[in-house]
Amino acid sequence: MFCFCADHLLVKTLHSDIKLSRLTFLVVVLSSSIHFHVKAVLLGL
Repeated sequence: MFCFCADHLLVKTLHSDIKLSRLTFLVVVLSSSIHFHVKAVLLGL
């Protein structure tokens, strides 16, 4: 029973880690693309 609980907790933790890493990746990509667009606009002006 305890093993099952521990495994379940581990799986939940892994899932939240994956979600967090995906979110972080998205934020990084978005911020870099926004930065690039701002740079392009400034250079264009």
